[in-house]
Amino acid sequence: MAIYEKDGILTKIDEAGDEYRLFPKTKTENVDGLQDELNGKLPKAGGTLTGELAMSGKKITGLGTPTNDSDAVTKSYSDNTFLKKTAVSNPNLIENWYWKKPVNQKGNTSYTAEGMTIDRWRLSLNSTAGGVEVGDGYVRLYNNSTPTNSNTCAIIHKFENPSRFAGKQVTVSVKFKSFYADGDPTGTSYDAAGPRIVFRDANTSDYLKRSKTLTGQSLDNTIFTFTTTLPNITDTLDMSIGNLSRESGRGKIDLKIEAVKVEFGAISTLEYDLLNDSYSYAEELAICSQYDPNSGNRVWVNPPMKNGVEYQIAETFLGNPVYTMAFDFGVLPTSPTGSALDYVTIPTDLTIISFDGYVIGNGYIYPIWKFPKIADINYDRTTGFFKVTTNQNASSWSAVFILKYFK
Repeated sequence: MAIYEKDGILTKIDEAGDEYRLFPKTKTENVDGLQDELNGKLPKAGGTLTGELAMSGKKITGLGTPTNDSDAVTKSYSDNTFLKKTAVSNPNLIENWYWKKPVNQKGNTSYTAEGMTIDRWRLSLNSTAGGVEVGDGYVRLYNNSTPTNSNTCAIIHKFENPSRFAGKQVTVSVKFKSFYADGDPTGTSYDAAGPRIVFRDANTSDYLKRSKTLTGQSLDNTIFTFTTTLPNITDTLDMSIGNLSRESGRGKIDLKIEAVKVEFGAISTLEYDLLNDSYSYAEELAICSQYDPNSGNRVWVNPPMKNGVEYQIAETFLGNPVYTMAFDFGVLPTSPTGSALDYVTIPTDLTIISFDGYVIGNGYIYPIWKFPKIADINYDRTTGFFKVTTNQNASSWSAVFILKYFK
């Protein structure tokens, strides 16, 4: 006896070969248990999984951008958000680096003459149609004059204590809001049309060996980075963005910049800083206030407080009045062979909220956080010992600390 489907109707053939029609069924009902199996399957569009899904080493591909907390994410989304937010940042060797809200003590929104612009940045200009504009969330560097070899339009930052850069690998990062540079005006090469990022040693006139050409790249709303190893520095070191007079083949430029970072090593951490809101305007203003905004030279615009004297300030912390005090640490720990520790005694039982300071030596005054010879700073509330550990011989440097604390 056999049963088969004919025209959607189950049909039976007996041993004598006679054919008998049974009752009509749908196609899915023609196989015992099939409908139950189908009821347990997910449809191609929509549906809700009610049990665990074992992938057996297979991938889920084609994910969209997540919008809800429980949405799955792609590897690229994870790399560009979570991993970058949880990465470790390096110190920025640039003062006044966040150009979405730059320190601009001169107060102008337009600078069209050679000289200082926003704090710590000088304009080099040989153009009647160029300059720097402080915009809403950016600083703009532009040169709209007819391209010639004499045109110069660059914004320059001068580094203090330049010997610390000698032979070091550094990474430069620039966050562009928008970017425009025209073609090659001199017929040499497209890349030679500028603009560039250039490290310069004034004594050796070393302009181009440590430079990077920006022209020819799509940089709107992106972070441009490059890594280089600097040579021995004989006297001064600065970094320029734009077109310098010693470069060949300049054209028109219009660069809107949101942030700049220079750091030791081969990894750029500017995006981490921007994602995690690492910028403090108050800290940058405190650093920039040590320089004359008109000349760029270091000078105490706001003189320091008297050493060893406690001042109560207007702030409170957890309902407690906050105090500040500056004290002279003296000569930093000395060890020709490596690390050394020394301390001074200050009042006990201070709950330090933050501290800052500077080091003095070799003709420089240097922010404490950017001094490479200091390895560690800590305070013992029981003994009142304020300790500094160095990782190099720092005998030619002394330090002053400024504490903020409550009692």
